[in-house]
Amino acid sequence: PEIPGIDVGLLYRPASWVSGDMYDVFRIDEQHAGLFVADAMGHGVAAGLLTMFLRQALVPKRTRGSTYHIVSPTEALVELHRCLVKQKLPNCQFVTAVYAVVNSRTREVRLARGGHPYPLHIRTESGGIEQVRVSGGLLGLPDIEPQFEEARLTLAPGDKLVLFTDGLEEDLLVGRDGGGGEPQFTDTLRQWAKLPAGQFGDAVGKHLDCKAGSLNPPDDVTLVVLEAWRNGAASGDG
Repeated sequence: PEIPGIDVGLLYRPASWVSGDMYDVFRIDEQHAGLFVADAMGHGVAAGLLTMFLRQALVPKRTRGSTYHIVSPTEALVELHRCLVKQKLPNCQFVTAVYAVVNSRTREVRLARGGHPYPLHIRTESGGIEQVRVSGGLLGLPDIEPQFEEARLTLAPGDKLVLFTDGLEEDLLVGRDGGGGEPQFTDTLRQWAKLPAGQFGDAVGKHLDCKAGSLNPPDDVTLVVLEAWRNGAASGDG
């Protein structure tokens, strides 16, 4: 949907006819939007069916009479985990996910993740890239009640928030300095970080098309890029 103050770029590449990845960007109310990315274990029909359940089970707000309240990202993931456990899925099938609630007026983002690659915060003023590092366990594993942390950040005009699944990790990250320090980002990511949200997704897609084995990718790929407008106006494609 159109979200005033926010541009969104997307890339969605199933590895086969049916994907175990899913994403959704949706309006919660006039001021808030939700961004949800999830990755069910494996891919194909079984994982694809699970992704359909995931979106239906995510609760962004609760209504009571004529009023409502927006469900926090941590609470939303806890409830999603409990719904998955109740399904008693075979083979201990699990899910990773990240869910963010964005205030389009203040540009504040509230975010939680469960076992999912860390989202990236790209700062336009400094050109820096940072992982949004919050802890949270896998969703859907029985007898485990994961604790989800919540991160809060405010996007400056032109800043981007990047959500993605693990099928794209090797194109964005090259590991950690010394095995436990700060993450190292690829040169291609640093180039993509300078592009508007829509062009970001297009550039990643072209990059994947040029890789060996691109016609038979090993994993599903999903990318959602959120960009705050500069000076109250859309960044555009220029």
